[in-house]
Amino acid sequence: MTYRRRVEFSNADDYAVYVRENISVGMKVRCCQTYEEVCEGDVGTVVKVSVAAVVAVSVGRLRHQ
Repeated sequence: MTYRRRVEFSNADDYAVYVRENISVGMKVRCCQTYEEVCEGDVGTVVKVSVAAVVAVSVGRLRHQ
C-alpha cells in the first residue's frame, strides 16, 4: 500500500487528520518536525497508538537521520 506524503497536503492539520486515520502499530514513520529530543527526519517503528482527542504515538528503535 502506498501512503500520501506531507507535501501532498495544503496544511499540517489536513495531514494530521490523514495520519490519525491511517497509522497503526508496526508502521515505519519519519518525524516531520522536531519535538523535544526527537528531530525532524528521525525514523522509527510505531509500537503503540493511543487515540483520544489527540493521537499519541510511541515509536521504538529510533534512528537519527
